[in-house]
Amino acid sequence: MRRPPAIWTIDPLEDCLANALLETGRLDEAIIEYQRILQLNENYPLAYYHLAQAHERKGQQNGARAAYEPVTRPMVNDRRAPYQFPLRRATDLT
Repeated sequence: MRRPPAIWTIDPLEDCLANALLETGRLDEAIIEYQRILQLNENYPLAYYHLAQAHERKGQQNGARAAYEPVTRPMVNDRRAPYQFPLRRATDLT
């Protein structure tokens, strides 16, 4: 199954609040905000990445795996994916 290209249909500043919440350790609120952002645009890989970071910091490995999965799948299966950043594979989280 081929994934659709990354399309930025939201304001580029949409994740500022979520990023601030993550950086200040307000992890529950950050998770909620990243989930809201992903409802607006499920093709926003950085939101998945930061959502996974928030779950990791809370010790929620299953949540982190689930959030990393949409981002790492193209990197593992398709080297031509439009968004590739150095992420751990979901299977590397234990």
